[in-house]
Order: sequence, then C-alpha cells, then structure tokens
Amino acid sequence: MERSLRFSRFDESDALDNVYKLGQALKERPSAVRPRPSNRGQNDWAFALDAVYRAAETMRVNEEQARETEVRSMDLVEKAIKELKTAEGRLQAAESAGAAAAERARDAEVRAQEAEEWLKRLHDAIVGRNRNDSATPKRGSGSAAA
Repeated sequence: MERSLRFSRFDESDALDNVYKLGQALKERPSAVRPRPSNRGQNDWAFALDAVYRAAETMRVNEEQARETEVRSMDLVEKAIKELKTAEGRLQAAESAGAAAAERARDAEVRAQEAEEWLKRLHDAIVGRNRNDSATPKRGSGSAAA
C-alpha cells in the first residue's frame, strides 16, 4: 500500500501557517533564550580527530603487545629447541649405554656357556674317575688273597 505524501489544499495552508507562526515566535524570543550558532562542524572535527587519536593509541598498544608476545614466543621456541637438543643428546647416550649393556650381556652369556661346558667336563672327568676307581680292584685288598 503506497501512502500519498501530498497534502490537500487545506492541509498545505495549515502547514504553511504553522511554519510562519513558528518563525514569528522565534523572532520574538529574547536573545538569551535564542539558540546560539553552534560550532557543530568544529565539534564534529574535534570528535573525529579524538576518535582517530584513540584508535591510533589502541593500535599502538596492540602492536606493542604483539611485539611482547612475539618476543615471549621466540624465547619459548629457543628454550624448547635447547631442551629438545638436550633430550636428543640424552637419548643418544641412553641408546649407546643400552647397546654397550647388550654387548656386555652377550659376552657374559658366552662366558657363562664356556664356564658351564668346563664345569660339565670337570664333572664328567671326576665322575668318570670315580667309576674307574670303583671298578678297579684296590691294592692290598682281600682279592689278592683269593
């Protein structure tokens, strides 16, 4: 639905009358009550300039915080890299120590097997000698008298 903004002749004359009366009333007012010409244009510029200064200050603060955050981040990265290198060195040392321990364990196992073989031979030699001694007649025993 479209509204018509046209006034009828009667409405137009009433509106013009009201505007004329308002103008007359403003002229008759004392000067103390009359609105003074404003410096609105200057106030708008001052407000805009102040807003620009505040925005610039906010950006400066944000940039400073960003720089500080970047410095802290770089410090953390450097610290992490140093710790990583230290951990890598420790890991290599532990791997080397583990390899050396494994080698010593293999050597010990070989020696243990050799010692076990020698003990078995010694045992067999002792047991074999005892069998031979018990199967052989003893000198000076009663079998010579028989």
